[in-house]
Amino acid sequence: GKLSGKRLLDVGTGPAIHNLISAARYFPNITCAEYCQENREEVEKWVRGEEDAFDWAPFIKYVCGLEGDRDWEARQVALRNAIQHVVFCDVREERPLGTFDGGPYDVVSSMFLLSTVGKDRADFDEILSKLCSLVKPGGTLILVCDLEATRYTDGRVSYPLITLDAPYIRQAVRNSGFTDVE
Repeated sequence: GKLSGKRLLDVGTGPAIHNLISAARYFPNITCAEYCQENREEVEKWVRGEEDAFDWAPFIKYVCGLEGDRDWEARQVALRNAIQHVVFCDVREERPLGTFDGGPYDVVSSMFLLSTVGKDRADFDEILSKLCSLVKPGGTLILVCDLEATRYTDGRVSYPLITLDAPYIRQAVRNSGFTDVE
């Protein structure tokens, strides 16, 4: 693939590791950054292999099957070993990782986070800029956002989103200093 380096930072990991299953093939050093303490604790329980941790094995088997890799157990071990740090993160702060000094990173990824933590596009731009500052020169930013969405619903509770479209996001990434934007 196009990604290179050894260090990946996933911002807004949540209590889940499913978006890191493929990353374990390429990155021996993964940092999970998450705002919510309960989510960080859940990831840490899985990394330690605690019995009451969520069982991600079906997800790992599925992803490995898609990739043509039959040894899902080895991937699970590789991912547990690759997750080196699970740290607090608040993307609204000047230093999103607080006192943790692990950067800059070869790759920074964030899935469905940036449209949820601000109130408008100016907030999105500011938060994106902070995220981009964690990527080393020549590194890669992987950003997954809801497009054209105004809200999401969790049960009966509805949360507003910053409404974004692909051209706006691409330009915001360019404005943050990236040149090769897909």
